[in-house]
Amino acid sequence: MSQFYQVFFDEADELLAEMEKLLLALDVSAPDSEDLNAIFRAAHSIKGGAATFAFNDITEVTHMLESLLDRIR
Repeated sequence: MSQFYQVFFDEADELLAEMEKLLLALDVSAPDSEDLNAIFRAAHSIKGGAATFAFNDITEVTHMLESLLDRIR
């Protein structure tokens, strides 16, 4: 299983970069629902990959992020 760690980290890096781009462009007073959904999907994908490899800390943090994004949506 450890042979796939790098694939997870590469994908997570791309997803985090996309999340950062969307978060920095987000209009806080009137957030776009499509952007919020894209941020949520990125976090969800990271969480799923982290859970697959038993990266529990990452799984927990992204789960909290999903909960916060759900409240914003």
